[in-house]
Parts: sequence; structure tokens; C-alpha cells
Amino acid sequence: MTVFKDTRQLGKEAVKTAQKMLNGENIEATHRVNNEKIDVPSILLSPVAVDMNNIDEVLIDSGYLKKEDVYVD
Repeated sequence: MTVFKDTRQLGKEAVKTAQKMLNGENIEATHRVNNEKIDVPSILLSPVAVDMNNIDEVLIDSGYLKKEDVYVD
């Protein structure tokens, strides 16, 4: 089992947030993460638990990885 965060979705959210910052728009942080000094406003996307039951659906069918990159002979 592993935890998967799709970097394509993370990248889209980062670009969207950067554009809002450049336009002076309000950014709605959904969470706060403490960095041992302050609570940092954060936008966290939901991770997906990947195991043998959903590996094809999450990693291959989504186009994130190729089957031959996941299954090695």
C-alpha cells in the first residue's frame, strides 16, 4: 500500500492559486499546517490509498503511469 497524490492535480491547483495571488484575489486556504513556528494557511488535496485492488484504476487507467512502468517482468 502507498499513498498517491496526483502531481497533475497538485500542479493545476498551484497554478490556479498563483494566478489568484497575481490578480490580488483572495485565496481560500482549506487547512492550516503547523511548521513548528506558525500555522501556515494551506490548500491540501485528498490523497488516495493505492493497493493491489485499485492500482490499475488509480495509476494506469488515469494515464498517470504506463502499465509496463508499474508491472516489471
